[in-house]
Amino acid sequence: MRSAQRRLRLSYAMVCGGPMALQSFAALWLHQQGLAAGAIGAVIGWSLCGATFLGLLTGALTARYPNPRALILLLLLGAIIAASNLAFARTSHARIAGWCGLSLCAGLCVPLLDATAFLKMRSGVQFCATRSAASLSYLCGSLAVGFASSHSGVIWAFPVWGLASTGLALIVVALLFPRDKVDPQPLCADGETTSSDHRPAAEWMLPAVLVLCAAGLVEASHALNAIVMLEWRAKGYTPQLCAMLWQVGALSDIILLWVLSRVTVRSEHLLVIGGIAAEIRWFGMASGASLPMTIVLQMLHALSATGTYIATAQLIDRLMPARWRITGQTAVWGVLGDLAKGVAIISTGHLYETYGVHAFRLMAGLASVGTGVALCAVAALRRKKVRRASKKG
Repeated sequence: MRSAQRRLRLSYAMVCGGPMALQSFAALWLHQQGLAAGAIGAVIGWSLCGATFLGLLTGALTARYPNPRALILLLLLGAIIAASNLAFARTSHARIAGWCGLSLCAGLCVPLLDATAFLKMRSGVQFCATRSAASLSYLCGSLAVGFASSHSGVIWAFPVWGLASTGLALIVVALLFPRDKVDPQPLCADGETTSSDHRPAAEWMLPAVLVLCAAGLVEASHALNAIVMLEWRAKGYTPQLCAMLWQVGALSDIILLWVLSRVTVRSEHLLVIGGIAAEIRWFGMASGASLPMTIVLQMLHALSATGTYIATAQLIDRLMPARWRITGQTAVWGVLGDLAKGVAIISTGHLYETYGVHAFRLMAGLASVGTGVALCAVAALRRKKVRRASKKG
């Protein structure tokens, strides 16, 4: 059991601390490729939207297999090919295509790792404790990329880190990722048993859709994060300082995950708290926050992004039938990490060019709507619980 936990943590560390650590520097690197803010938003947004459909297909495929190890290795192999193109292509268009492929393949590994951790929880693997390895490695990886960028320039550090870290991730996952079959009936992280395969779709469909819509709106409010590095650089912040600002959020993620691994918090309550934290965060950013205030607002990332994701993943794991659990986790990643944010990012580049930091007010509005939908999801879950209790009575 402890061996499985260590292997999953190492797999998380290699993927999130390697190629995924480049995400925070993507806008800066694309800007140095000659793209304006609007074009940067379009490139990042459309690549995320494309990942949605491939992610759902990935989930449908893995629903047939007891262990997604082979698919993770295949995705990492595709990431290496894309990273090679990123590093050695001669034209900027080919390099941008390489980054899109790397981001897509590496990003799709994360929901598969999440689903494996959920499915092993009956065997003693705590999801939040295991997932904390992702935040810790992301923190270290982003600091390393920021340090390298300040010395050799992001134009060189970006492709070198992408190729080297993806190759290392492929080796580690190939050697250490658990090979055993998973338990088809795990427990959720908040201690509740997961749903049965024999319930009608009408019983779980509405709460699941409301949860995904709420989380998608809250995640879409994070769209300006894709280009916020440009705002920080415009203020005169160095690449190292920008990396440190990102790591304030990653460090708060680690603290939150450590707390959630030891304290039971209702998933639906955590979803609402995440929406409220996003509202506060974006209203603060819209006011033209100073450096100390930016640090404080970055700390809310733990609740607005990670808390929302953890709550949604736990709720979907509880609501969906067992045979669709991995598909459900890739749907969570696709809706939260790809579709919702991608659609929002496509327009935020132009919004930022037009309104500057005041575009964060729109992001705060999206978070407010998401919080309202989350409250509707809580009400639907309560009605579902009351009906279940009345049937037992």
